[in-house]
Amino acid sequence: MSMLKKYIEQRGRTLDLEIVHFLGKRIIRKADKIGKKLKNKRITPSDQCVIDFIEECNVIRYAQLPKIFNDLQTKYDLEIEYAYLQQLDHLQISRVFDCRTFGEVLTTIGKSIRTRNKYKKWLYQAPLSFKKIRLTIGEFLICILMVIMLIVFKFNS
Repeated sequence: MSMLKKYIEQRGRTLDLEIVHFLGKRIIRKADKIGKKLKNKRITPSDQCVIDFIEECNVIRYAQLPKIFNDLQTKYDLEIEYAYLQQLDHLQISRVFDCRTFGEVLTTIGKSIRTRNKYKKWLYQAPLSFKKIRLTIGEFLICILMVIMLIVFKFNS
């Protein structure tokens, strides 16, 4: 049971450390979709979906992000570099392009957090994702090993 607890704790730790990165990727993806609609003139900059997205980015920036950074500092003793915080301070979110820039900054901060993590081993570096399935490299290797063993035992008997 203790191995399972360690695994769950390690998996939770890696997901905690990557939350900023995935938050940035989600914002970029949504900004690209809205930007494509704006480019094709299916919506206007004053439409409700654009205004809601800009408000969502501002809520993330002013309400959720300080809490996430505080949790990272208290749990893992990680400090965000001053240059990144300064970039966030200078950013004014009033357009969809500003939201995309905000997402790019979050992705950059998330990558820097991932590379500075002192708890992470090579097995947990990059999750492999396909649609809804997310596996770390270690989990992926274990799955491949189990499939190979299944094939070998199936053909031997």
